[in-house]
Amino acid sequence: MSHLISHPSFQQLAQSLFGTLTGDESLSLHLQAEHSRFLRFNQARVRQATQVLQMRLTLNLQAAGREAKMDCYLGSELGLNRQTCLKALEQLRRNLKALAPDPYFVAHENHGQSSACHSAVLPNLTELSQLLQSQTLHVDLAGLYCEGPMIEAQLNSKGLDHWFENNSFFFDFSLYSGERAAKGFYAGHQWREEEFLAHLQSTKDQLQLLHLPLCAVSPGNYRCYLAPAAAYDFLGLLGWGGFSFGEYKRGQSCLGPLYDKTAQLSPKLSLEENFSKGLVPRFNSSGEIAPKRIALIEGGLGAELLVSSKTAKEYQAQANGASDYESFRSLKVLPGQLPSSEVLKALDRGLYLSQLHYLNYSDRPKGRITGMTRYACFWVDGGQIQGPIKDLRFDESLYRALGDNLIDLTQETELFPNTSTYDSRGFGLVETPGLLIDDFSFKA
Repeated sequence: MSHLISHPSFQQLAQSLFGTLTGDESLSLHLQAEHSRFLRFNQARVRQATQVLQMRLTLNLQAAGREAKMDCYLGSELGLNRQTCLKALEQLRRNLKALAPDPYFVAHENHGQSSACHSAVLPNLTELSQLLQSQTLHVDLAGLYCEGPMIEAQLNSKGLDHWFENNSFFFDFSLYSGERAAKGFYAGHQWREEEFLAHLQSTKDQLQLLHLPLCAVSPGNYRCYLAPAAAYDFLGLLGWGGFSFGEYKRGQSCLGPLYDKTAQLSPKLSLEENFSKGLVPRFNSSGEIAPKRIALIEGGLGAELLVSSKTAKEYQAQANGASDYESFRSLKVLPGQLPSSEVLKALDRGLYLSQLHYLNYSDRPKGRITGMTRYACFWVDGGQIQGPIKDLRFDESLYRALGDNLIDLTQETELFPNTSTYDSRGFGLVETPGLLIDDFSFKA
């Protein structure tokens, strides 16, 4: 049973705080909460079991064109929570007196009310452990299983009230055979054993292919296929300010030339911020509601950028419900025409890349990205996997890789929820197909 604060209890706490406001003060409360269970596996056995219950509340007090924020953590008793928040409010009042007016001040507003709650069907954890042991008799499985509800909520003294609760799971695992390893992933809201076993078998098949003789591949340019997990890694770097209107105006966006109309990408490529699946809250930390769909790239051309209210005020632009960081929260890459079953035939001769890591910009303004291949990556010849490769480093311009050299995208897509557990779990989603790219550059 979850011990997270309920929506009515949160409303009660908020109203008790709003009643203490004086003058032109206004208060916003942003709640991020989770009750998570973690199981860490090694050799398919549970080696560590942990539960985390945390409820972090951000108080944002505004008065006289100034604002100050402070985090505090809530417990199970409403009275103690109120005392904690009242102390934080007094500190915020003192902080406001020391601050100069904010030239880009955005006042609290009533952006409406909403409530959503998504339940889950989760596995029996004892049965899951037994299943893993029976299915991995000849390989070593190591991984992290996580499940439990998360909440994001926003209330303010102007009447805004948003509540979003989501229960889900993910299992991030690797299979090892000696020094060889293949990575698997399964996540969602409805645990289906047959579906999971299919993911596990696919990972086993990749591990078996790693026993083929190693193929020597020298640095150079090759046709390559980025499987959805690798495409997720590559495209995820665009979240580092690529679609930020503020970064674009400051000349720090890797997609600057695209939105300057001096460069374009493949007409086969379209990306959008898309909340239609309902798995990520549409409201941001100010309670502003984003459209269900924001076209970011359409047919290879720059469309819209993500604009927060503060950035909009600074540059006299129109905000569209973006987060303060102006990064995508629910990215969808539209699929292409290549059936996944035809990938090896279409690749013909080149590299099949299951995953990438250590990605970073080597030249952000020019959109150059560097990184390494990881886990089950193979040399393909004649449309057949010949064997695994040693890790290679790439350094490639996204304007080449996603421009003229983008051959096609797969018809099928995969969902990748945010699996970060550093500090806390959080919402986030990327849906992407695989990418078939020509002349991809690998360096020594």
